[in-house]
Amino acid sequence: MHGVKVGGSMGLTTWAAFSGSDELAAVDGDFIMTAHEVQPVLRALRKAGINIVALHNHMVGEQPAFFFTHFWGKGKAADLAAGVQSALAAQKEAAGMEKGH
Repeated sequence: MHGVKVGGSMGLTTWAAFSGSDELAAVDGDFIMTAHEVQPVLRALRKAGINIVALHNHMVGEQPAFFFTHFWGKGKAADLAAGVQSALAAQKEAAGMEKGH
């Protein structure tokens, strides 16, 4: 951004935190995405019953542009983990399509 390399230590990361029990858990987290990845990730999270809390950006002028979505869900831990995993897979597929792979 503005000629400076920005990385994960500056908050450009995807993460998820789980709490609770196997039967009743909560997940909270954040995805970082390019514009091309936003809709596939949001669709996958919603299909899994995980709520979208916010969609925004943190910076101006970065290339490529990055967007962040905060998410939250509750349910069985395995179902939540599968939902987050499906969103990661959707992001990877979208990134591959964006790069022409």
